[in-house]
Amino acid sequence: MNSKENFSASKVAELPGNDGGMEKVRELLFGQQLREFTHRIECLGQELSEKVEMLRSDSSAELSELALKATKVQSEIQAALESEVTERSALADSTTSALDNLAGELGRRIEGLEASFTEQINELGSALGRRIEDLETELDVQLAKLSKAVDSEVEKLEQGKLDRTALASMFSKMSEQLNENR
Repeated sequence: MNSKENFSASKVAELPGNDGGMEKVRELLFGQQLREFTHRIECLGQELSEKVEMLRSDSSAELSELALKATKVQSEIQAALESEVTERSALADSTTSALDNLAGELGRRIEGLEASFTEQINELGSALGRRIEDLETELDVQLAKLSKAVDSEVEKLEQGKLDRTALASMFSKMSEQLNENR
């Protein structure tokens, strides 16, 4: 439509007494175009409605699919988490059990070492007691010999009235014997 047609149509509409005729003129001039335009708008509206409905159904299907995927992922994560908790719990239990076993084994070893140590101390005490008794017996024997020697020398001194050099010699021997026995 050009500007001359618009101008003449608007001028005709302004004329008095042209109430119904103006509509007829418009219908004659623009009727076909207006119907085509209206038909095109209705077709576009229908097409747009169909596309909107199709997009709604597609997005609804995609949202449903996405919700299913989210639920599936959530279930997988939950299962993995429960599995992890179970594994860690089992690991903690086995570690506790192993520590208890180790503590028991260490306790038994310590008791064994204590018993062995006590037994060794008792054996050493017994051996030391026997050795002391043996040394006392040996010292008693040596003392008895020395006493006999002294008594014998005293008797000789009294009987023979030895001179001083003999007496000194005897004391020297006795001193040597005492030093040897220690």
